[in-house]
Amino acid sequence: MNPQKPILFYDGDCMMCSNFIQRILKWDKEKNALYLATLQGQFAKENLPSRLCEDLNTMVYLDKNEIYLRSSGVIRCIAQTGSWRAMLRVLLIIPSPIRDGIYNWVAKNRINWFGKSDQCRIATPEEKAKILA
Repeated sequence: MNPQKPILFYDGDCMMCSNFIQRILKWDKEKNALYLATLQGQFAKENLPSRLCEDLNTMVYLDKNEIYLRSSGVIRCIAQTGSWRAMLRVLLIIPSPIRDGIYNWVAKNRINWFGKSDQCRIATPEEKAKILA
């Protein structure tokens, strides 16, 4: 694994999160800009504090040994995929209590709105190279 690549940790059972990951894979122009790992996986258990693995409502973005949570992580992750999306970093000027308030409201309701997945889509070989178990 290249430690210089960021890692996005997400809830592997959430349909909204899975859809977001599919979008990130599609947007990733470099096709290797970041790694993905579920919060429920062994890699997360070995590389994140346990409190972060247990909070499935929080996406965790690890970049150069810095941990970004909730909206800060999501914005940085999307920006990492390149193109016009890099400009979304400007959203970081919005105070985090406001951004995270919206994030927390969506996270609290995401399962009711989008449901849980009981099976995963089979990843392509290219996508498998980005997924950390």
